[in-house]
Amino acid sequence: MPILIGFPFVGLAYSLDHPRFGFPRLTVHEVYTPWQRSYYSQSQEAAKMLGNFLNYILMSLPPAQTAARDNCRRLVTTLRDNAAAAIRGETLGTDLQNIFIAADRAGCTFGGIEQARLYLMTQSASTSLLSQAVMQNALVMTLAEECMIVGRMTFVTQTEVQNMILHMRDAFEAARTLGLEDLDITYYQNINALSGQTITHLATVELQLPRFMAYTVGAPMPSLYLAQRIYADPTRADEISDENGVIHPAFCPRHLRVLSLPPVGLSF
Repeated sequence: MPILIGFPFVGLAYSLDHPRFGFPRLTVHEVYTPWQRSYYSQSQEAAKMLGNFLNYILMSLPPAQTAARDNCRRLVTTLRDNAAAAIRGETLGTDLQNIFIAADRAGCTFGGIEQARLYLMTQSASTSLLSQAVMQNALVMTLAEECMIVGRMTFVTQTEVQNMILHMRDAFEAARTLGLEDLDITYYQNINALSGQTITHLATVELQLPRFMAYTVGAPMPSLYLAQRIYADPTRADEISDENGVIHPAFCPRHLRVLSLPPVGLSF
């Protein structure tokens, strides 16, 4: 209702709002600070990773029951059952070295050791310092074992060696990346030494091997005739049949894939 105050003056009802600041309202940002992982939790994670890695080492062994294989299994079982204590102690490096020596004597396969290496590479993102230390040391030993196996391999053609060079180059490059990120000079130097010796060995072997080449004949011929005609050596007839998937050695296809003549002093 209008209010009359002595003289004509009209006042209307009104209300005051809450006082406001002349700048944006205060906001609160929560900063999350993760708790530092305990030494116990890190050792348990590293022990689990080590146990899985040792399982891959066991899977790389041939199925034949031998004394060397049994010895390797005993060493792996002992370390796997006491993984956490070994990580907290000072004998883990020696234990792993003995296991790799036993696995090598038992005839571990390149494919099996390669699976162990690939497993270790999947653990590179772990935030556990103990896991990182175990992983890097095991990775160096794994690559060293692969290099030993490669050094004993018998290659037939340059193509086989070239494929192995590319594979090992990629493996060492991936391992080097881990060393660069963590600035571990000893680890990086060990990887470089292994890489240099292995690639040099493979390059030397490659120079001594023949390469594949295309060979065409006018009509289907027996493999025995082709071996005599190409190599002047009829004993290599089976080599031609196997390489080209010949169904019957008396009827080889016209277009063949054969090895170039081997260097002097190298026989097949």
